[in-house]
Amino acid sequence: YHLIEKREAIEKASSHIVPEERPEWEENTSLKEWLKGFKE
Repeated sequence: YHLIEKREAIEKASSHIVPEERPEWEENTSLKEWLKGFKE
């Protein structure tokens, strides 16, 4: 019972962190390449 509650709470919280709609930066390839420069 508590596990189901925890799972639902995590799903609610994660939906704010990872929206179903793709953010604009996902579509912006040039911005992605620019961000990759920081990782290297």
